Amino acid sequence: MDKICVSIFANDFDFCLEVVKKYDFVELRLDEGKLSHSQVSEIITTGKNIIATCRKGYISDEKQFESLLSAINHGCDYIDIEHDLVTAYKNKLIDTSKANECKIISSYHNLKITPNFNELKRNALKLNGNCDIIKIACKVNTRDDLMNLIKLYDELPSGRLISIGLGELGKISRIAALFLGAPFTYASYSGKAKTADGQIDYLDMKRILDVLEYDI
Repeated sequence: MDKICVSIFANDFDFCLEVVKKYDFVELRLDEGKLSHSQVSEIITTGKNIIATCRKGYISDEKQFESLLSAINHGCDYIDIEHDLVTAYKNKLIDTSKANECKIISSYHNLKITPNFNELKRNALKLNGNCDIIKIACKVNTRDDLMNLIKLYDELPSGRLISIGLGELGKISRIAALFLGAPFTYASYSGKAKTADGQIDYLDMKRILDVLEYDI
C-alpha cells in the first residue's frame, strides 16, 4: 500500500471514481454530504484502500455519524473518528468497525494553535485506546509548535501515530512523518484541491520523497 494518502472532498461522483482508480490510497472527506450513500458505496468498492472521514462544521453530529456508519458498512478500510464526537455515536462506530475489520483512526484537530507539549501528549494518550492509529493535526504558528508535534513521535510506538502541522510552517511535518514512524502521510490531489491548510500535492510529495530516497 502506498504511504501517501490522497485526500479529496467527496463532492463530485465522477471525480471521486477517477481518483480512487488512479491512486492506491485515498481519503474521502464526506463533510458536505453531497453524495448519496449508494454513490459513496460505489466509490469505496471501486477503490483499493479508502479512509472515510467526516469533519464537523458542515453537517450535524447525527449526519456525521450516519455518513461514517454507512461508509463502514459499505467496506471502507479505515474510519476517522474525531475525539469529541458524541460518545454514543463514537462507541457505535468503534463496535461496527471492529465487526467489519475496518481500522480505526482516532483524531484530534486544532485549527488555531498547537497546544503545549504536555497537553499534546495528554491528548495523544487519551486517544490511545480503541483505535489502530492516532492522528494529531494542529496549526503551526511557531518553530516550537513544529518541534512539539515532531517530539510526540517519541511517546508512542512506531506505526501508531501521525502527528502533522497545519499551515505553511507545518508542511515539513507531512514529509518528516514517514521518517519518524508514521504509518502514512496525507497529500492533496493537486495544489488547488487541498482539504487541509498546508497540504502538499501528491506529485510534489512523491518527488520530494524520491530525492530523499524514501521508498514508498
